[in-house]
Amino acid sequence: MTLAIDPGQRTGCKVAVIDATGQFVGHTTIYPHAPQNQWNEALSVLAKLVKQHGVELIAVGNGTASRETDKLVGELLKALAPAHRLSKVMVSEAGASVYSASEYASRKCPIWMSPCAVPSRLVVVCKILSPSWLKSSPSRLV
Repeated sequence: MTLAIDPGQRTGCKVAVIDATGQFVGHTTIYPHAPQNQWNEALSVLAKLVKQHGVELIAVGNGTASRETDKLVGELLKALAPAHRLSKVMVSEAGASVYSASEYASRKCPIWMSPCAVPSRLVVVCKILSPSWLKSSPSRLV
C-alpha cells in the first residue's frame, strides 16, 4: 500500500491511500501546518492509516509545504519504527494538476473519477506505481 500526500498549508495536506494495483482505498485531509498547526493530530491520523492499511511507502509531492510535510513524515517513520517497515519518497508534482484534469487522465486512470476529488494527489502515486511516468516530461503527460 502507498500513502500519497499532496502538501498544502491553508487548505491542508490531501492524503490518499492506494493499493499495489492502483485501486483507491481511502482519503483524508490533515492540517499540520499554519494556520491550523494540528501537527500531533496529523501524526495520529497518518499513523492510523499506516496501521489500518499496512502502508509500506509514503509518497510526498514536492509542492507547497513539501519540506515541512517531509519533516512530518520523517517524524512518523521514527515513531512507528521498528514495528512498521516504512519508506518515504519525494515525488515531482510537475504537470500533475494539468494532467489530472485532462481527458486522457480520466481514460487512463478512472480512479480519478472517484468521489474523493483528489486527482492531483493520485498522480503522485501513479508515478510511483508506474515508473515509466518518472521518465516522462510533464508535456508528454498532457
